Amino acid sequence: MSITSLTNEALVQLFPNQLVIVETETRSTTKVDPAKQGVIVPVIEPPKPVQPEQAKPLTLPSYLGGFQKKILILHQQNNTKHISDEALQLLTGILNACKLNLQDVGIMNLDNPQLHYQEIMEALHPTHLFSFGLAPAVLQLPFQIPNYQAQSFNNATFLFAASFDDMLPQSPISKEEKTKLWNSLKKIFQL
Repeated sequence: MSITSLTNEALVQLFPNQLVIVETETRSTTKVDPAKQGVIVPVIEPPKPVQPEQAKPLTLPSYLGGFQKKILILHQQNNTKHISDEALQLLTGILNACKLNLQDVGIMNLDNPQLHYQEIMEALHPTHLFSFGLAPAVLQLPFQIPNYQAQSFNNATFLFAASFDDMLPQSPISKEEKTKLWNSLKKIFQL
C-alpha cells in the first residue's frame, strides 16, 4: 500500500507527532496537526519566482570611419583592430574612385565573426553592406550570392567580394578581383 492511498485520518494515527506531505505537482504542503486530530491545514508555499533570461547586450565591434552615408564595410583580418595599413590604402583608393571617403563609411573588422546580419542591421541600419572575404553564410544571411553580384535585401544593398589580402598582391588574379569589384561598384553608385 502506498502512502498516497492512505486517508488523512489514518496518517494522523500512524504519525501522532507532526507530518508534512509535499505534493510536488501543485507545490502545496499539507500539514497535519496532531492536536487537532484529523483536521488538515493546507500550507501553500509560494512558487519560486522564475528568473527571466537576461538578454545579453549586443556588443558590436567598433568601426573606423564616420559612417555618414551608412555604408558598412565588413572584413576579417587577424592581428589588427580595424584594418591593416596596406588594406586601408587599397580601400581608400577604391572609395576615392567611388567619390567617397572614410567619413562616408564604417569599416568593421570581424576578426571572430559570430554576428548575425540582423544584429548588424538593427544596431547600425546600413544602406549598403560590403563584405570583403566573408561569405553570406558567415553572417547567417538567408541567401547565397556569388561575389560581386549586388543583392537588395532588408532595406540594404549587399555586396560580397574577395578579401583585401587577395586583392593586395600585384598579380593577375588580384587585378581581376579589383576589376570585378570596380564594375559592381560602378553599377551600385551609378558611376
